[in-house]
Amino acid sequence: MRHRRNDPAEFRSIYSVRVDSIEALYRARHGDADEPTAMRDAAEQLTAAACKLAGQARRQYAHFAKLLGAIEMLVRWAAAVRAGESDSNRFLHAAQQRANDLENTEPSDTLLQLAVKIGTVASVNEIEDILDQALELTLILPFFGAAMERNTPANPSDEEKLESVVGVVSLRLDGRPLNGVATIQPGVAHDLELSVALNRWPEGATSLILDALSVEDAKMYELPRFVFTRVPEADSLEMQSAGRLRIDVPQTLRSRPMQFSYVAHFESTSGRIPLDVVGQRGFELRSHDPQLHPVTGYHQVDEKLLALRSEIRLYPGIPDSDIADFLLLMGILGGLAARGLQDAIFQGSWSEDKFQATVKQELRRHPKVAANLEEHPHAGGGISDLSFRLLRIELKVEPKKLVTVDDAAVYSSQTAQYVTASDRRLGIIALLDTSVKSQAPHSVANDIALEVIPPTGTGSHPILLGVVILRGNLATPSDLS
Repeated sequence: MRHRRNDPAEFRSIYSVRVDSIEALYRARHGDADEPTAMRDAAEQLTAAACKLAGQARRQYAHFAKLLGAIEMLVRWAAAVRAGESDSNRFLHAAQQRANDLENTEPSDTLLQLAVKIGTVASVNEIEDILDQALELTLILPFFGAAMERNTPANPSDEEKLESVVGVVSLRLDGRPLNGVATIQPGVAHDLELSVALNRWPEGATSLILDALSVEDAKMYELPRFVFTRVPEADSLEMQSAGRLRIDVPQTLRSRPMQFSYVAHFESTSGRIPLDVVGQRGFELRSHDPQLHPVTGYHQVDEKLLALRSEIRLYPGIPDSDIADFLLLMGILGGLAARGLQDAIFQGSWSEDKFQATVKQELRRHPKVAANLEEHPHAGGGISDLSFRLLRIELKVEPKKLVTVDDAAVYSSQTAQYVTASDRRLGIIALLDTSVKSQAPHSVANDIALEVIPPTGTGSHPILLGVVILRGNLATPSDLS
């Protein structure tokens, strides 16, 4: 029997992760739509923490991490169903596959019962009961991990076989970290680099293989397969490789990003050896060619609209139809802001009435807006300026000072009240800056942004306001020489 002194700092770190997982489950049970991300993070940290434990504690924490990953997918499924997303079932399939993977690891009876229950879920109404049962689960305190080593074999090689193999993965696209939603050009080969750090190389393994998975049609993309063979004399368990990535089908602004993930296993003479992948195992790509699918005809504006769409997707529960309406209006206003810089159309004195008349005329020219645009609708005890399918647009003019998107915060509370009273979470502030300019303007991309109005109290559904700054009274270029 081997004894190891418990490290208080290590105990606190592992116990803290366990507490975080409970809080994530509790908040998800009470309708917090942002908790899937917290559950994913807790599951990955629990998987890594399990490697520091021994015997039964190690197995329990590793199995609970797998269960948490399956529940994360269930919660995402429920949010997607309620938001009316057309491909919501991909989350349910992922949850049930993860539950099936857990069953194959021979978990405890209570974990097995929950895994079986997840595998038979047919309605989002069943998720609350699963969350309740998950909150009632008990795990061995990590403090007892070393004491439990008496149950592990004395033979180090046998003990090693019980230790989970964990790989921490990170990805880089064209030399940059692959974070969030990456936009790439269709039909072009891009460099995809993958790094993996292992806690150990299992005995008998001949190679490590990482394959890409996706719900997308395999004909639409090509992702590399990464194969690592350990050099016997090498001490390092950190490996890197690079391959080519290509998306063959362009997407429009309204289409959802393509989702991918890498799964891994070891090959050995006796078959496959599983590997728990943590870190950056999943990523999203958007394939957009501004030449094929221009939105405004201004590259800087189109790129900003793509970024806004990706940012809005971080906040669950907003219907795709509302996002599409929002991006349509932001595109029109962003194009007007770009033309204002190109042709200096906002010169002289401008009142809010004149500005509103100009914006209304610009919006009505668009065939997808036209008759659906309302002027001066009542909302929240007041009168908003313009509205399109209950998406409120507030218009302001600033004649005295140079403004930035941060200055729109002065008008955010008023606009937010119109938005909430309209049973929406998206709104727009368009601010015309008619101050006399003495320097050249910056890129129009700096004048388009998303302002997040956090909820009061303990809520989890912020109001999101698009901000567009339009520049007037530009200096004559010759005067800047």
